[in-house]
Amino acid sequence: MDKNEMRKEFLVIRDNITNRAEKEQKINKALLSLIKDSYLVLSYMSTKSEVSTDFVNQNIKNLALPLVSGDCLIPKLVTDIKKDTKLGSFSIREPLEHLPTATNIDFIIVPGVCFSPDKNRIGYGKGFYDRFLCDKDVIKVGICFEEQMVKKIPTDNFDIEVDCIITDKYLYK
Repeated sequence: MDKNEMRKEFLVIRDNITNRAEKEQKINKALLSLIKDSYLVLSYMSTKSEVSTDFVNQNIKNLALPLVSGDCLIPKLVTDIKKDTKLGSFSIREPLEHLPTATNIDFIIVPGVCFSPDKNRIGYGKGFYDRFLCDKDVIKVGICFEEQMVKKIPTDNFDIEVDCIITDKYLYK
């Protein structure tokens, strides 16, 4: 199965997750325990059937969110999620353009459609995160429901692994 077929299959799987709130609570608890010693966290605004990042984002002391500009992902410092974001690219809430660009990020929460235990991921196919992460020496953590885990993901040279993956059942390191 190629990446596009896997992406389609796992989007359907993710859309049909049961006991979502209970599973999200477990993921959020584990994620917050990993973040606690971080200085500046780049998270994202979850959409559709992704693991909700709302609770985590509200509990991060120094938060950055990604702004998509052309083919680039630009991390912006956010102090008030409601005031500092608007509906942007791909119908996802994004930080306002005038906000300061975040530097000194030491922890990045990476979205994905599916992940594998060897820490590879399939995103949405646009490559924003792979391009952004390629030169970053920071902690990169994927979050997903256990149902989004797959044994193996086909990879390309430009694909960037995460350091660990948090699901509602396991922490893959």
